[in-house]
Amino acid sequence: MESPPSLYSVLDDETENQEELATIKELYKVRCTLRCDALVKFDFLMDSLKEKDESIEELEYHLNDKERRFNLLRQELKTERCISQGLEQQIETFELDKVKDLETIERAQLLAQELDASKKELEVAHASLTRDLDHLERANKLAKDELKNLERTMTYFKKPTKRLLDQ
Repeated sequence: MESPPSLYSVLDDETENQEELATIKELYKVRCTLRCDALVKFDFLMDSLKEKDESIEELEYHLNDKERRFNLLRQELKTERCISQGLEQQIETFELDKVKDLETIERAQLLAQELDASKKELEVAHASLTRDLDHLERANKLAKDELKNLERTMTYFKKPTKRLLDQ
């Protein structure tokens, strides 16, 4: 984007325009005094000068266009650098998060191993307790059976003892 012309540049342009106008008037006066071959050469030189001026203007345009494109490319480069820095920060953050996540996964795997070991210990203890319970239930049944036998025996002996006491 071009900035508006300054007062000095406008005054310089007007001064240049006045100087050009004065020069053109002088050249016209000179041309009016020329005849034949000299007039043809003068017109040829003026046409050549006009072409050179147009070439200079075109080159100035291309130079300004090149400068404008260069500035656009410079701005794009700055933008790309900002984007690159942002991406580098995101990569850095990702790497840090990745390390933290890997540590969390490692801790989780260690806890899972501990839980698996505890589960195996509990399974072994459960199997042992189940065997002990079966053993105790059989012992309890034997004790109940023995108690019934003792009760029968006691009942059997109580009857004759009672008869004897009654007699």
